[in-house]
Amino acid sequence: MIYTQEVAAEVLQVIDETLLSEKEAMKKKVSNNLDYKIRASIHAYVFETEKRKNIIDFIISKSLKGKRIEDLDPLFRNLLRVGVYEMHFKGVHPALATDSIVRIVKKRFGERLASLANAVLRRAEHVNIEEELEKIKKKDKIKYLALKYYHPEWYVKYAIDLLGEEEAIKLMIANNEKQAIYIRVNELKTSIEAVRRYLEQNKVEIVETPLPDVFKVVNYERAPAALEWHNKGYYVIQDLASAYVTHILNPEPDDVVLDLASAPGLKASHMAAFMENKGKIIAVDNSRDRLERMKAKMKVLGVKNIIYKLADGTKFFYGDVDKVLVDPPCSSTGSFRNYPC
Repeated sequence: MIYTQEVAAEVLQVIDETLLSEKEAMKKKVSNNLDYKIRASIHAYVFETEKRKNIIDFIISKSLKGKRIEDLDPLFRNLLRVGVYEMHFKGVHPALATDSIVRIVKKRFGERLASLANAVLRRAEHVNIEEELEKIKKKDKIKYLALKYYHPEWYVKYAIDLLGEEEAIKLMIANNEKQAIYIRVNELKTSIEAVRRYLEQNKVEIVETPLPDVFKVVNYERAPAALEWHNKGYYVIQDLASAYVTHILNPEPDDVVLDLASAPGLKASHMAAFMENKGKIIAVDNSRDRLERMKAKMKVLGVKNIIYKLADGTKFFYGDVDKVLVDPPCSSTGSFRNYPC
């Protein structure tokens, strides 16, 4: 477990210092050769700690006694975050959570900071979150809601202005629910029934959705993204709402489709399947790096009818096309559940 805590803190440090998503930060610090169970454990620690970072930092700040959390060494700060996450939100006994973090800090920083970590975490153990939130509620309703439901204050203000307080709270509660996993069959390489059988054989429990080529994952022993057929491109992990787009657009084999802001390309690969790898998909994106990653992904998925264009989609002109897909960059507030950082 100590390995998981330490690496999770390192990933959280990368997020702090680079503003990368947790997925990209994981790529930098966690080897693909690691056992999938260890990778899953690290990811869970990172995701769940990052999601609750505001309330975790509040608890740490209450426990620092004269120091500011912003002034702490970034790795040390994130080790404290992992410890507080364990004792307050994961159900690990506080003494065990404290002991593990103190041992890591001693190894990485020495006795002085190990003593500080021990003192801070022992004080953090006794912070009564509900009592502290009630005090804040009387003074600052926005801050209270932000801490209670693990959302940034700007998000709380925005949601209340848009929806009203009652609906905003419902939205934040929904954001904190477990992320649903959907599998979209890549019919360029296999059939829906073959994927169904493969998943069942690998003890992935699925149910049908309104889309024939998309399954919802109910339960699994090994994550579908870690299975061989996912790595070979027989299926992809894609949200149901994202998969609906291609069904609505309904591109046909001889169509020329303009796909603006195309990378990372899940919708483009879905369209290619509808089009039986015929016709043309003009994939436009303004990021060379994202386009290169998209090309590599499309090769795995067996997509052959894409023309890649590095360009600004707001200024790009191709000529006559049959259909246009526009999935522009946005506030990403609708994906808060999946990407809290």
